[in-house]
Amino acid sequence: MILHSESDKRLIVKGKLNDKDVSFLVDTGAATGLIHRTAVKKYGLNVNKNHSVNLVGAGGDFKAYLCNTPLVIANRTIYQFLIADISDVVNSIKRQTGIEIAGVIGLNQMKMMGISIDTDDNYIEIG
Repeated sequence: MILHSESDKRLIVKGKLNDKDVSFLVDTGAATGLIHRTAVKKYGLNVNKNHSVNLVGAGGDFKAYLCNTPLVIANRTIYQFLIADISDVVNSIKRQTGIEIAGVIGLNQMKMMGISIDTDDNYIEIG
């Protein structure tokens, strides 16, 4: 299935969290998928606070928790997201595109889903 990005500035796809519409950044530079902590209450996400990890990224070190709620894109389910404060990323994408993302699809999810990207035509293909 081929999905066109919601923006010509960044690769952003529509999906669903708990049957509610969301937008996610597709980021090959992200080692893992992240969901912004504000999405927990907004979308009624199931967070496993017994399983936390410390992540290191461009913004420094931060704590993240396992999210037990999957993301659905194009009738495909994507698992293995972490909940974290990614305010800087969310705000940056909103300034660049006008779109508020709920999270980031990272490289591990892209590999699991067989996602490929065509940067010339700005689309994402899910295998």
